Amino acid sequence: MNSSSSGSRSELRRDHDPKKLFEAIGADGCRRTLYVLLDRPEVEIGELADVLAGWRVAGTEDVVGPDERREALLSLRHLHLPKLADCGLLRYDREAGTVHRLPLDDDAQSLLRRAAEYETAHGVDPAIDEDDSRLPENDGR
Repeated sequence: MNSSSSGSRSELRRDHDPKKLFEAIGADGCRRTLYVLLDRPEVEIGELADVLAGWRVAGTEDVVGPDERREALLSLRHLHLPKLADCGLLRYDREAGTVHRLPLDDDAQSLLRRAAEYETAHGVDPAIDEDDSRLPENDGR
């Protein structure tokens, strides 16, 4: 016996474990990756690295160069994409170099959009990314 409310919910929504979702969006790079994927459900990792590197130097006199792009690629490959894949939020095809957002339920999408609005409204500098301190070969920048 299947109730219509639970059947509809499982057919129309993909619910995410709130604990995993909050853990993922607590990391700056993961959250910003999801911001990009909200409006573009599939993106090449190189393009995603360019966006993240651009955010990293936003508000400074620095420009995105090869070092910043390399650091963004490292953080994506070794931290953010594996974490988001483990949470069931995206699929990363290493061979094709593409990142594909998996379906998000309405609540998760709303949470991410509100988080992006909140950061923008409160002037949070997207150039600050504490996650990169754990990267291999990071020279401390």
